This record gives sequence, structure tokens and C-alpha cells, in this order.
Amino acid sequence: MEDNQLLIQDLTSGDDRRAEAAARLLAQRGYEALPILQVLSESSDVDTRWWATRALAYLSHPEVGPLLRKLLKDPENMIKQCAAL
Repeated sequence: MEDNQLLIQDLTSGDDRRAEAAARLLAQRGYEALPILQVLSESSDVDTRWWATRALAYLSHPEVGPLLRKLLKDPENMIKQCAAL
């Protein structure tokens, strides 16, 4: 769990390189990362939602599709665009 906390810190750090690396590492955790990314995708912070969406896009799991479809309805265009890609 401590590793997950460090990855969340990197994902939400504001440093694109750290966030990108964390997104990939979280996605490698597969299903374990899903609840974490779902919570982050509901954050009030747009940047956090964007990086959670980015990390979700790396995941290959049946539950990712519905989460990304939900993010297509986000009020921020950049979140919608990330989810669509």
C-alpha cells in the first residue's frame, strides 16, 4: 500500500515526467489499481482527473471501459479528450 501512496504522490505531483511514469506503473498493477484510479478520477482537481484517466487508458481490464465512458461526460474538455483517446 505504501508503494501505491508513492505512485499517487507522483501521479498528482504536477511534474509530467513523474506523473507519466506513475501512470504506467499503476497500470501495471492491473485490477489492484482500479479502485485507486476510480477515486482519483472523481477528484475535484482537473489535473488529478486527467492523470487518473491517462492511467486508466493503460489498463487492460473489462471494468476500464465503463469508467472511461463515464469520463467522456466530464465537464472539462481535456478529460473528455483523454478518455476518448
